[in-house]
Amino acid sequence: EVELRDAAGNILGVDVSVLLEQSGVLCCPTCPCTVGLTGTSAMYRPEGSAVFSSLSLSAAGVDFALRFTASHPSAFSVVSPSFSVTAAPAHRLALTVTPSCPGGVAGGSSIA
Repeated sequence: EVELRDAAGNILGVDVSVLLEQSGVLCCPTCPCTVGLTGTSAMYRPEGSAVFSSLSLSAAGVDFALRFTASHPSAFSVVSPSFSVTAAPAHRLALTVTPSCPGGVAGGSSIA
């Protein structure tokens, strides 16, 4: 949940966009960062806060940050603290083609 407030502490009910940065560099299709960010559409609560409930990164990495930008007449941005994403270990193996083994393979045997 993101709340953008003015100097008096009032929530600004304005649209908010979110972009991904890595090591201080903005990630975009033509940038050196190769990680994608999806789920960037916000749901807005009546009091004006923006909720990004389905943000997702396409790959693991280090030194990421999220840049939130208000579509306010004096558009401004705020950057989150940096974070890292670690890939989870594989939990299953799938064969996409049937292995061909002369004479067949007994259950529990290795496939070479």
